[in-house]
Amino acid sequence: MTRRKRSDSLASLLKKGDYISTHMYGGDEFSVILGIVEGSAKGMARVKGYEIVPKGLVKFRIDMTKLIGGSEHFDGLDILTDDVDYRQFHGIVPIDKKVKIIDKESYDLTRDWLDEGLPKLFSEYHFTEDDEKSIERFLLAADEKLKTVKSESMKEFLTNMRDGMRKDLSELKAKNKEQGAKAEQ
Repeated sequence: MTRRKRSDSLASLLKKGDYISTHMYGGDEFSVILGIVEGSAKGMARVKGYEIVPKGLVKFRIDMTKLIGGSEHFDGLDILTDDVDYRQFHGIVPIDKKVKIIDKESYDLTRDWLDEGLPKLFSEYHFTEDDEKSIERFLLAADEKLKTVKSESMKEFLTNMRDGMRKDLSELKAKNKEQGAKAEQ
């Protein structure tokens, strides 16, 4: 019995309307393709969607596609919080071991994340857990952004993130106040 390669079996399973993610290297640029299959034949698929180019961290090269396809409710969203470029994509991709079939919700969340401009919002506020002023600036920007976000799923996501960060900020301020009082003694 001959064993079929994963890419051969995926090619036979892939059909028009499937949502996929894959990644590609072009020169020194790494990009993630996320889109809807318009058709496939001979180990290739025509895809319409987005090409996402992460900027900055090298770990994107390892983790990005794994996270995008990794869960039923898109646990890869947080990986897009660093600076990214993105553009519409309409082209041919090889059906190989890098291709993952994803669910519609994952695709919709990513599309909304990009269309609402949230990567830019997060890339402008690089902060650490103990940086009160940066967190406060981000919270103000998030409040402003919430006024223009159209997608209900992104409103919910951003509201939950903002509320969680407000709680974290309150705890950080209390901790810093306590440490300041101890230092004065």
